[in-house]
Amino acid sequence: MIWESLLVVLVSAAIISGIARAVGRARWRNKEKRILQFLRDHSEDRPGKQYISIKSVAQGTGLDVIETTDAADRSPKVFRRETDEGMIGLYKDERSVYEERGVLTL
Repeated sequence: MIWESLLVVLVSAAIISGIARAVGRARWRNKEKRILQFLRDHSEDRPGKQYISIKSVAQGTGLDVIETTDAADRSPKVFRRETDEGMIGLYKDERSVYEERGVLTL
């Protein structure tokens, strides 16, 4: 009798733990999805347009700055700017303003 009740408690705890983990992962994926969509809509792969401040992303997505920072740090698709850690974007390599001009002919 005791073993049966102990087994029921352990199985119930395992089920509750699994559900809690699944809900946590779904909430994180939702945050990441909102951040990625905001970055796709508001940044470009052009010099000066690649990165957006974390505060702006947080305001645009409706998340806290801390939640935005955590989700951006955990996501493999979001990159921080090397010269300014407060900026995030979808593009790893920062482009120079001079790349776009190309070769000038006279």
